[in-house]
Amino acid sequence: MRKPSRARACPVALAALIFAVLVPGAAGAQAGRLRLSSTAPPSDGTVGRAAALAMRQGYLVPDQAAYARAKAEAAGRTGQGAEAEATRGPLASVPIRGDERLIPRSILNFDGIFDGTRAPPDSTSAVGSTRYIELVNSRFATYNKTTHLPIGTGTLNQLANASGQAFDPQIIWDATTNRFYYAMDLVVSSSDHLLALGFSKTSSPATAADFCHYFVNFGANFPDYPKLGDTANFWLVGTNDFNSAGGFIGSSVLGISKPPAGPTCPPPSAFKFGETFNLRDPNGGPAFTPVVVNQIDSSPTGYIIARTGALPSTRFSLHRITPSATGTPVIQNPGLPVVMPSYTIPPDAPQRTGFPNSAKRLDTLDARPTQAVSAIDPGHGNRVGLWVQHTTATVPAGRSEVRWYEINPVTRTLFQSGRATSPAYFAFNGAISPDRARFGTTARFGHSMVLGFDTSGTTSFPAVRMLSKVGAAPQSAHVLVRSSAGNYSGFDCAGADNDCRWGDYAAASPDPVPPAGSTTGRVWSVSQYASGVNSTSRANWRTWNWVATP
Repeated sequence: MRKPSRARACPVALAALIFAVLVPGAAGAQAGRLRLSSTAPPSDGTVGRAAALAMRQGYLVPDQAAYARAKAEAAGRTGQGAEAEATRGPLASVPIRGDERLIPRSILNFDGIFDGTRAPPDSTSAVGSTRYIELVNSRFATYNKTTHLPIGTGTLNQLANASGQAFDPQIIWDATTNRFYYAMDLVVSSSDHLLALGFSKTSSPATAADFCHYFVNFGANFPDYPKLGDTANFWLVGTNDFNSAGGFIGSSVLGISKPPAGPTCPPPSAFKFGETFNLRDPNGGPAFTPVVVNQIDSSPTGYIIARTGALPSTRFSLHRITPSATGTPVIQNPGLPVVMPSYTIPPDAPQRTGFPNSAKRLDTLDARPTQAVSAIDPGHGNRVGLWVQHTTATVPAGRSEVRWYEINPVTRTLFQSGRATSPAYFAFNGAISPDRARFGTTARFGHSMVLGFDTSGTTSFPAVRMLSKVGAAPQSAHVLVRSSAGNYSGFDCAGADNDCRWGDYAAASPDPVPPAGSTTGRVWSVSQYASGVNSTSRANWRTWNWVATP
């Protein structure tokens, strides 16, 4: 997967950036045609246009030309307003700088898996009762929680039990069924674009043989950027869908009933299956990038959080998921608004000047949410909080920052919010989780969080950092987790625009079984940094896994 091509066009007003004119009838024609299968067609080596773009340039956007202009305009504002931003007031009354006595602490750190032929890594992970699993764009690894040495590794194709091109992986842990669930894109031909789905047979998988494997074939349409979540009843995947010509046809969510206890793999007919296409936001446009929330405390009501189609925006789109009388998922459409401070497309991040590759910038995405976790929050009356983050432009514009929110999904208001921001560097590629520990009927903690994110700037190499918030205390200062030995480079930085593919997402998840005697929960995270090795033929990313207490 390589970088998007972004022509340096003339600036345009972002208010005019309307993402996606849907192809008439395209999404609706797909509704009701998807089926769950236990086998995938054999690969013939062909790839549809949209999938080829996704594999070459990473995440897809509905209007590439408009996105290129928006990124160019954001780049033109880089460096403006930095001094004003450093003294600007907080987002939603949460201080930019917190009490430095309350900072997150890393208690385990280790390098993850690597494949220099793929970029970006799209690193993600999840922690369970006895295992920790990490995925990147071509490989997976399983770990015992007590050690940083893998007990099983393999390719994504082995995990999916299928041939073809496997990428954009996702994984979650579900405390209700005590299993891991995965999802990924799988392209086997130009007329067969699949979601590869599965779950672990037990709570302690080691190899690909310890998983059940299923598939949903979208045909010539391509389901980009899958996001995986769950409710008490379902495991669900949200996607941005593109037709065979590469046109955006809308976002969709499909849901599957959870498997019964036991190590056997039920036939596809044993599952309840449903889908909703053409999700709409509260403004009447497309709800873009539906992130299904990973539910820690089990409930029959689940949630999807998405970005609005048009930017700038002051809303997220919230969709509820409930079971029907027949046991299939019912997804609220259109979504309901969650009002928040204005957000828009951020500028890409510069790298340290005076060193190799300093002219190359790191991609910061398009203000879409990338992951979300819900859990009961004892600090807010034991109500459910929905924790989510995204990268947006600073205000005044000039840099990128990661904004985080804890949303009350019932009232659609913010319990609290904050920013990973600094006048010294750009912040991007975040992942957030509360420290809620839930295993069976045992539940502890949940009023604190850890946010991991990447940074880069003209005076610093790319790095992994984190911050935390404990209860009602102020947000912490930024803590360095892993620095890079140099600037980022690789085959994915080729092109006249000097933009490099970075991570399309990172991951954070709460430990369901923290050690006895713990006074806070623990959050397991993965992100990426640069090895510092200069190369034009191989990517020089590395992944970094760490465990932190708030």
